[in-house]
Amino acid sequence: MGYDAHEVVRMKCPACQGPTSAVQTIPAERRNDGRVYRVRKCRDPECGATCSTLEDFHRAVVAEEQALKEAEQAGRRPRPQPAIPIAVPPPVMYDLEGELEKGLPQAVDYIIHAVKPGTTPDKVKLDAAKWLIDDRRRWRIQTAEQANRAGETPNDPALAQLASVLRLVPDPEAVEA
Repeated sequence: MGYDAHEVVRMKCPACQGPTSAVQTIPAERRNDGRVYRVRKCRDPECGATCSTLEDFHRAVVAEEQALKEAEQAGRRPRPQPAIPIAVPPPVMYDLEGELEKGLPQAVDYIIHAVKPGTTPDKVKLDAAKWLIDDRRRWRIQTAEQANRAGETPNDPALAQLASVLRLVPDPEAVEA
């Protein structure tokens, strides 16, 4: 039920049950909910699945174990906690982010075409192009913010530069010390 404070808990891949490695960690001190968030990747190169975990503080686990001991000593039988099965994620059916990235140059070209004198742009296409550009902008900002929270530098030079700029702006998600 519980674990020793010095015991290393190995997380298994939900797809192949192999070992995983943490590729990103956001410490509990930097999150409002007080839990550690980790993005993990399967070590098996053939699998390569990713998953994430939310981990409680050790004191929460110890408090739960203490409550169980007290219930047993008082003669009450604790209700067993049902195991929550981990759903094995299906293989990627469609790379939505990749396809949105492929559409970005077309969206920019359409907006350039729409602002040329003498053109009558299609409002639906123009709105779709503006949405796509805004979506990709927000995605890049979120990716850079996640890298900052994890203390990492993105491999993409543009994202690395954005992350360094965002380090200058206070993070509303971070807990003030």
